[in-house]
Amino acid sequence: MAAVIAPVHRRRAKPGAKGGGRFFHVEVRPSNEFVAFRVQPFDSGFERVAGRRADGSWATATWLIGKDHAHLANGRLITDSDAADRLLARLGSAPVHIAGDRFRAKRLGTIARHAACAGTRRSA
Repeated sequence: MAAVIAPVHRRRAKPGAKGGGRFFHVEVRPSNEFVAFRVQPFDSGFERVAGRRADGSWATATWLIGKDHAHLANGRLITDSDAADRLLARLGSAPVHIAGDRFRAKRLGTIARHAACAGTRRSA
């Protein structure tokens, strides 16, 4: 009797995971915070991936930076245009390379603002 080989099920690769696309993906917030996504053109060569939260509010999940505005060198995202410089400056921290064309950046301004607000409470 011949042995039956079970099929190998592979997951679909995330966009930008293999490095073959037109954009660098800079994740600002994790995708598990959102229930739906929408891509919006931002500027020539840039796109914003907006995510809708379960409560209905929208926030930026990922920035897509065209490969004609930046390049990858030694695991760092190096900008080639002033527009890309301005966009990365708005992030608040340098993007950290994950894999392929994917990067992750922390929004320091937002975190600091919420941390400051958490300590201030009204006393009745």
